[in-house]
Amino acid sequence: IKNKYLTSDKVIIKLTKFNRNTLNKMFLISNEKDKNIKTLFMDNNGYIYTLVMRVSNQQAFNTYFNDYMRIAYGIYFIEKNGLDTTFVKQQREVVDNYKRYYDDTKKLLSKYTILKEMKCENILEKYDETKILSKNLKGLEEQLETMQNLKFDKKYQKFNKIYGDNPNKEICQAVENDIKNIELIEEAIKEFKPITSVFSDKYQKGAEILEEKCSKSIECIKELKIKNWKEDE
Repeated sequence: IKNKYLTSDKVIIKLTKFNRNTLNKMFLISNEKDKNIKTLFMDNNGYIYTLVMRVSNQQAFNTYFNDYMRIAYGIYFIEKNGLDTTFVKQQREVVDNYKRYYDDTKKLLSKYTILKEMKCENILEKYDETKILSKNLKGLEEQLETMQNLKFDKKYQKFNKIYGDNPNKEICQAVENDIKNIELIEEAIKEFKPITSVFSDKYQKGAEILEEKCSKSIECIKELKIKNWKEDE
């Protein structure tokens, strides 16, 4: 509480209450700017639970605040050792996977920027593995930053709406595969670009040569690389 809200504009009230002859404490956090109030509780295992009331106007706040406080004062925890932490572990995994997804997607966008600077981004439309990626990349940066700026629950709701699931290893792996595909295409273009510096569009020439050698599949480019970029005699 002290570290998180020390420099914020939120009002924090420490409250005490009795439940089942036990003295407990809870923290009431008021945020007038976002029109919400929340109460934090802790169980004997050290897990934090949050009760939130979010309203659209002051009248709603005045109407429902007393009911909210009745609920807050009525909440108590029975001491329990060996608490089932399945949900906590799942939530932590989602948070970790989102961070991995965010970092990987930023890297993916940087690789796409390199292709654009080479004026070769359209080559992604030529291969089966990158056709859909080519369409999605154009609005991905704005989408990523919008999602990143959302609060915790809204962020994952937005992610779920886009991908149909929470951040998971499979989605992260798909992004990492996209990175590898773009890196491979970039490497091939540079390999096939004309040696002479006369051509101002040397990367585009390299892309044209690559398309002639491999017109549909990334697998073809992988095989070319294995053969040190040389076709069979």
